[in-house]
Amino acid sequence: MCGINLIATTRPQDLQAPMATMQAAVRQRGPDAAATWQGRAANLQILLGAARLRITDPSPRADQPMVSACGRYVLAFNGQVYNHQDLRNELLQSGRQFRTASDTETVLYWLQEKGIKGLSALKGMYALVFIDLQENKIILARDRHGIKPLFYSLTSERLLVSSRLSAILHSGLGKYSLRQQAVDEYLAYRHVWGSHTLVKEVEQVPPGKALVFDHTLQQQEVSIARPDSPAGPLQESLISALALVFAGPHKPALMLSGGVDSTLMLAMLNRELGYREVEAFTLAGSPDEPWAARAARQYGAHYHPLQAGAESLQLADEFVTGLDQPVGDHGALATWLLARQIAVTGKTVLSGAGADELFGGYNRHRAFAFYLRYQKLLPAARQLPLPLFLLPARYRQIWSALDSDPARTWHHFLQHYAVRQRAQPPFTWPAGSDYLQEALSLDYHHYLVNDVLAITDNATMQHSLEARVPYLYDDVVAAAGRLPATEKVGRETKAPLKALLRQYDGKAFAQRPKTGFGLPLAGWLRQADSRWLQEEMLNDKRTAEFLPRPDLLQMWRQHRQGKKDYSMSLWTILVLQKWLQQNRL
Repeated sequence: MCGINLIATTRPQDLQAPMATMQAAVRQRGPDAAATWQGRAANLQILLGAARLRITDPSPRADQPMVSACGRYVLAFNGQVYNHQDLRNELLQSGRQFRTASDTETVLYWLQEKGIKGLSALKGMYALVFIDLQENKIILARDRHGIKPLFYSLTSERLLVSSRLSAILHSGLGKYSLRQQAVDEYLAYRHVWGSHTLVKEVEQVPPGKALVFDHTLQQQEVSIARPDSPAGPLQESLISALALVFAGPHKPALMLSGGVDSTLMLAMLNRELGYREVEAFTLAGSPDEPWAARAARQYGAHYHPLQAGAESLQLADEFVTGLDQPVGDHGALATWLLARQIAVTGKTVLSGAGADELFGGYNRHRAFAFYLRYQKLLPAARQLPLPLFLLPARYRQIWSALDSDPARTWHHFLQHYAVRQRAQPPFTWPAGSDYLQEALSLDYHHYLVNDVLAITDNATMQHSLEARVPYLYDDVVAAAGRLPATEKVGRETKAPLKALLRQYDGKAFAQRPKTGFGLPLAGWLRQADSRWLQEEMLNDKRTAEFLPRPDLLQMWRQHRQGKKDYSMSLWTILVLQKWLQQNRL
């Protein structure tokens, strides 16, 4: 993994100090080596920086930015292209020579030979800056799943690019302001929607897109096509993906919850690929711990339970420092705590990110599938005088979310933990759509990218740890895409993965209820030693801008008294408050 920074300007100026600030901001993403490259493309002054975490080829010759032998092309690359050896072999057959064993050099010469269309052949995770000094072009690109982040800010005379939003904000170049609509989205969905950010002047490169800038900073957007090679069956594709991500000198650890996604990966590593003593980490004291311990015993892993209690909340400021954007999901802190422990002895880790979105693994997917089956009965059912107070809270939430319009119903599901509701969905579905497939697709393109993957990248890279996500390997995604949504979410969620897990004697893990990855935050916020958080939130003037103080006080009181569980909402507010403070917005 690496950090990337770029400053390109048509206005001559000294860029060394801003670049130094930006490089410092991405240092944790690549602590093993850092360097800059400076050049010109017509009247465009360019300074490109990179900070490298040495994984594939640890030699200094593979450090970045990397310049082609002819001097025409320059690349700064963040990520892992797992099929780079296949691409390299093709280049070798055409006479290309290599100085390193790194995927960075493969990508550099692949793009030199194939141009921007060559991005479609890259299988893996990446964000990159590729410069063609003869054509006077700068290309920004991001993998089609949005695994790796890339932020940019564009004016008529300057382009700033970075792997971290904070690097742009603190560069000293430009003025930045809060995007109010994005705040509203965050309070509704617990993440910012789409490719916008909380900052008006900063955007994200959309997943699966390449942005091409000429020497006048005119911009063109190009879609990255999917690989041409057909994918095999799901089981075969997942085994191949695990073999690729587990290759190399740094064997990844595993974030193990004992749920379907992580247990299936461990089972395949053990039974299909013959790996013993995989380093598996989980949070002690969580509902997942007994299941994770059982999975580790059954599939021969070396098990590491991490002790974490309410004192972990004292680390909130340090945790938020690593966030590109706030995400109101306490699973982010859980991932951060695990990553901090794993990074003590390792450099890479496997995550099950993407499985729930691809295979319909969330409880809301199952509830929505049930709603669609009985949609025609809804108007009559809503007229029944049901004693809703007798229902468990989660069923009351589902009932109150139901609407005759599937899009509105799904929009209500997305806002179950909203601090502030939004009335209109930020999406539209044509009448007669495959609504269940639309819901899964929406989660894949928005929730996965801006919540799950953002959490994974921020939490791991703050500790200089590379996270690998086998479920989002392109062949696995293609195999999942061939399955109808109703096959994924039928009588059970994630049916295809559970069927595979049962083949590895994992019936018990396939049948366990989904709990979600997170922390016992509700209990922690009720403890006396967390009252400082309450006072901090109530005394913060910015908090009152999006939630009146009396409402926040009532929320705290009801939560502490055990009348309601407001832990998710309180955490959402806390993270936003601290992020705004740290970034002076």
